[in-house]
Amino acid sequence: MHGGMTAALNRHKKGEQNFQPPTKEEEEINAKELQQQELEKEFKSWEDVTKSNAYYAKLKVTEILCCFLTLIHLGNSIVIYELDYKGYDNEANLYISTISIFYLIAMLNVRYYVQFKWMVAKNFINVDEGEWASFWNSNLWKYMIIESIITQIGPQVFLRGYKVNEYNYVYDVTIEYEVNNLLCCFVWIKCYAILRTVLTTNKFTNPRAQRVCALNGCHASLPKL
Repeated sequence: MHGGMTAALNRHKKGEQNFQPPTKEEEEINAKELQQQELEKEFKSWEDVTKSNAYYAKLKVTEILCCFLTLIHLGNSIVIYELDYKGYDNEANLYISTISIFYLIAMLNVRYYVQFKWMVAKNFINVDEGEWASFWNSNLWKYMIIESIITQIGPQVFLRGYKVNEYNYVYDVTIEYEVNNLLCCFVWIKCYAILRTVLTTNKFTNPRAQRVCALNGCHASLPKL
């Protein structure tokens, strides 16, 4: 056992003798490598202005398209209600309403994806763990689902002929309401899209205003309506 301890001590002393401190050149190389790593980290945190501006332009286009489809749907809902009130056939307008809802939901999905890419370009969201995982963690999908549900509110062709009956016990009268007519009343909740379009496309959310907010330590994100 004593011989084993002696051999271990000899190996330790031999290792100390073989150890050589880094030379001045090696220290300079290590310092440059560390500096380069810090610069790479800092560069990754910088905003790609060209990319963020391009995504902002795309976001404005998708926002305007969503607003345009919403206005078509609102105007068509008014026509559907008036035609039914005057006793005219409104089947063609119901098809237009259903198709506009479908295209509006599709455009909303595109809009939220473009907003996500814009937020990534602005370094508001980190995508190191993967694009879809980052989209899930950003909670944008919650707003997308809620807005898609709201978008489905409106007169649709497959609801034609469905009615809601209400009986008045005082006057002994049964009142019938068309489901599509009731939905024509609730469709005005979609007017929020007009306000959001104005807030998104105005000068207070353009790239220049975003940079001013960033210089003052503000997180200038788009309105969540």
